[in-house]
Amino acid sequence: MKISYNWLKNYIDLDPVEHSPECLQEVLPLLGFDIEEIEKLGPPQLDKVVVGQVIEYGQHPDADRLRCCKVSTGNEGEVHDIVCGAKNFNEGDKVMVALPGAVLPGDFKIKASKLRGQPSAGMMCSAKELQIGQDHEGIMIIDQDAALGTPVNELYTDGDTVLNLEITPNRVDVLSHIGVARELAAKFGLAVKYPEVKASREDASAGEALISGVEVSAPKVCPHYTAICIKGVKVGPSPKWLKDAIEGTGQRSINNVVDVTNYVLHETCQPLHAFDAAKIKGDKLVVRMASEGEQITTLDEVERKLTE
Repeated sequence: MKISYNWLKNYIDLDPVEHSPECLQEVLPLLGFDIEEIEKLGPPQLDKVVVGQVIEYGQHPDADRLRCCKVSTGNEGEVHDIVCGAKNFNEGDKVMVALPGAVLPGDFKIKASKLRGQPSAGMMCSAKELQIGQDHEGIMIIDQDAALGTPVNELYTDGDTVLNLEITPNRVDVLSHIGVARELAAKFGLAVKYPEVKASREDASAGEALISGVEVSAPKVCPHYTAICIKGVKVGPSPKWLKDAIEGTGQRSINNVVDVTNYVLHETCQPLHAFDAAKIKGDKLVVRMASEGEQITTLDEVERKLTE
């Protein structure tokens, strides 16, 4: 389980010296939680890595998996031709661009060249390639308010340490950031700061529900399932603090609705899922085992055949 040091500080007052990440690396194994991996996040000093914007893109004429992009970094009239294999971006998106002459972590040097015959003067980077996050499945999309040409070290000034803990099956109470904060609070004699819940059950029951109810037909494997209806939600990009938290634990930021459910999962160990009420057939949620041979398309767009 991946625990972010910066995220932990939401629930416990960790002194940067007395309770540094290096201190936690020594203390956590003594509490019974071995550390499988330690990852430092936050870019080192990187020259010629700046904010850019995708102006346009098209299919590479000789490679189905590549795009030929035109990217602006703010200098008037200067547009960079960049060939890219990722497809998670659109025209107008702002990205981090490594220009020729940049040297990325791992001594990866960027230079102008040709890819399958097309000029490419730079690289659009993933979060992992810049040591900002752990997502390497696509280009890192950054906030639209970031000014073109801003160096990466001005935009990302705070680093983080992510600890991958081995939690034994009998300690499910520690499978969250709050769970780890409780253990450290007991060790250091500190108080746990639980998140403030401002909504109430009365708030939730006010107004008309979007679905008729929840039906559980597999009580042995799912003894308890609850739902709450929320109206007026606008799906869009997550704010920076949420995106940073999600990507710090190795996930890819999707949107504000998906990310906040994952945030609560990692915060409290309570799994959540968000449904679009307009797409629920039959006007209710049904919790059941799969039927033999039933098919489902998962988030990676792969159709999978299920068993009972």
